[in-house]
Amino acid sequence: MTPTASGQRYWLLDHFGGMLDHDVLHDRMTTRPIAGQTYPGLFFYAEDVTAPPFDVDLRKIVSLPMPLPALRAVPTDHTGLIALALRDTRPVTYLTSTLFDHLHDDATEVREWEHFLPVSEALLHALVIASDTRLSSLSTEEDATPGPLLIEHGHHARIGDLAFPLGKNAERLEQIATLPPGTSHTVTLMTRNGPRDTLVRRV
Repeated sequence: MTPTASGQRYWLLDHFGGMLDHDVLHDRMTTRPIAGQTYPGLFFYAEDVTAPPFDVDLRKIVSLPMPLPALRAVPTDHTGLIALALRDTRPVTYLTSTLFDHLHDDATEVREWEHFLPVSEALLHALVIASDTRLSSLSTEEDATPGPLLIEHGHHARIGDLAFPLGKNAERLEQIATLPPGTSHTVTLMTRNGPRDTLVRRV
């Protein structure tokens, strides 16, 4: 039985900076970097990802027969990050990622590579824009040279010398998604050293 769609669409970013995706040749879960303007092949619907626990029923953009695990998002000690417990296993196991490879579902504890960031459609669109120099140029107070956003391990990102956690800046980064080409906007990002301004110019 197909779960009923309710709420907004979300994707999942893993510890290594890869998006949870669907390997259609092997019909299995995998991860890949954000690249180009193609959405990852796995997503889910949720009403409020800031208040786990909640069920995560993954969907494939390309429909193939291999079943996906029934998951439940559980909280972690990090802002915006969740772990994904398998709903049908006893004792409980968790989904774990590796570096741009297929995922495993036999982790018995939550470590860094069992952490995932729910990514809204607006945030995904913003990350695509900010990481592609054909779509935007970025400059910060620390580094006046325009440069793309780079996603790093541990759910962090970097613009030049400015590093910041994605989970704490999701709503701020979403502002980039609605910028029309030819316009600019200053986004204030929260870093370890306090707020820092980043100028985003849409190409």
